[in-house]
Amino acid sequence: MTGLGCVTPVGGHVDSAWSALLAGTSGIGPIESFDTTDFPVRFAGAVSDPVDTGDLSAKEIRRLDRFLLFALAAAREA
Repeated sequence: MTGLGCVTPVGGHVDSAWSALLAGTSGIGPIESFDTTDFPVRFAGAVSDPVDTGDLSAKEIRRLDRFLLFALAAAREA
């Protein structure tokens, strides 16, 4: 297999991620997906763009972990 695919905090596709990296854009920001009041660190590099789930059904999307959806999206792009 040849090709590139990525799902990152700075972009959900190779072109957008590469452009953001060249521009010096940071993907680090406040954590908004859960309550961080009990944690010493309240910022992270989180993927905020919607992930391309392709032809997966809503039931399959609910059953899969988020990191698997990232891997499938990156593989689909590659």
